[in-house]
Amino acid sequence: MTTLKDSSTEQYYRLHVTTLAVYWREGKGQHLHIPAGAILSKSSVPEACSPFVKVLWNFQSLQIFAEDFENRTQPVAS
Repeated sequence: MTTLKDSSTEQYYRLHVTTLAVYWREGKGQHLHIPAGAILSKSSVPEACSPFVKVLWNFQSLQIFAEDFENRTQPVAS
């Protein structure tokens, strides 16, 4: 089993366009913008019924639209 802390399997992506993200605080969705150039770690594969991908950025677990992730990121060579 792999975990997010297993650096040999972590995948990193560079964001090319400032992108809206959502995080949850006290049961309410909050939004913020992840700046272009940020390095994200993809923490899950999108579920079939969910339009979101979970990512880690700045030690925060966030969600961005799967379509934005696909169109606005590129894998970072390790």
